[in-house]
Amino acid sequence: MQAGRGWQAVLAVTAVFVLAIALVAPVYAQSGSTGGTLGKTGKSASGDDEAPARPAHKPVKRRAAADDGDTATAPAAGKSKTFENPTVNGVRLDVCMTPNIFSDCHGVAADYWCRSKGLSKASTFDWVVIGQTIRQKDKSICSSFCGSFTKIVCE
Repeated sequence: MQAGRGWQAVLAVTAVFVLAIALVAPVYAQSGSTGGTLGKTGKSASGDDEAPARPAHKPVKRRAAADDGDTATAPAAGKSKTFENPTVNGVRLDVCMTPNIFSDCHGVAADYWCRSKGLSKASTFDWVVIGQTIRQKDKSICSSFCGSFTKIVCE
């Protein structure tokens, strides 16, 4: 009976570890994609032999970096601003407002950033896991396995 309980403990610890990874690790896969190549590689989803050419993007003017080290780009229409790798005092911005990873993260933190820059809210954002970040609300530092915004688009 003792051996059975040992396996239960190992399974429980493994389940907790897998759940922790699943909660904080970003997924970099295209929806519906399982990898590999099947059939003709030059065929588009619509059935044409070649995928349609993508329109070229117009260059976006960059403004000077603000005092806190962020870099923003503004589209020609001026209705939104994009902040690439936003920082506070030279430290990358965390995706959570405080150390509590179960509240005030992602959209809440991105909206807070936009409001701090005089804009109303974040329309989109991207993030990755890096080594060190700073949280906006309490200015605490995350020093390992930290979520950091790579881009916040504010409107």
